[in-house]
This record gives sequence, structure tokens and C-alpha cells, in this order.
Amino acid sequence: MSTKKLKSSFIVPILVGTVETIMEERMSLLPNTGDPKMDKAFINFKEHVDKCKDFATFLQHFNYIVKTDDPEILNRWLLKVLFVLLKQQAVHDFDKLCAAVPEHKAKELREWLEAYLIKYTKDNNV
Repeated sequence: MSTKKLKSSFIVPILVGTVETIMEERMSLLPNTGDPKMDKAFINFKEHVDKCKDFATFLQHFNYIVKTDDPEILNRWLLKVLFVLLKQQAVHDFDKLCAAVPEHKAKELREWLEAYLIKYTKDNNV
């Protein structure tokens, strides 16, 4: 087997695996509210946020693109987007880790965390 074939046979699966991982991560960031219109609004909102470096720039951009002057409509829409975002972030990385390992290992991790938090709060008078 030539060196070129050997290298490409190792690189292609790595690249494909990396692309699949990136796509899975991006898909997990997309909202899944069950309401296609709300999901689209959330995605559009995120695109606008990503274009801006700070809140002042975002606010100026938002005021330019907004299609209504009715504060009740704006507040309701913004609260829906915020609700979806906070619901998505409800699962902590530690919980994801516990879900990914066998049940007995997850139990050990939870027990370790609880013991560590008790010790930390005692040691730091929290």
C-alpha cells in the first residue's frame, strides 16, 4: 500500500467523523419547539445576534429590522425566544455525561458530585 493511499484511508474517516460531529452539535443547538414558525424565528434571531459584537449594535440592528412598533407583540415574541433558549439549556453538561455512561457509572458520578459539593460548602462556609 502506498503512503498516499495509507494517509487518505486514515484521513477520510477522521474528516467524515469530524463533519458528522460538527453537524450533530449544530443540530442539537437548533430549537425543537414543535412549532416550525417559532423554530424559524429562533434561528433568525440567533443569526441576527451572531452578526453583532455587542448589545448596543444588536439593539440598533434589531430596531432597524423589526416590523412592528407594538411593544406587546415584541415582548411576547422575545419572551418566546428566551423561553426556548432557556428550555434548551436546561440540561447541564454533567447530566449529559451521566446519560452517556452506564447507569452504575452515572450513579458513582452523582454520588461523587454530591459528596464534593457537601465538602466544598463546609470548607468554604457557603
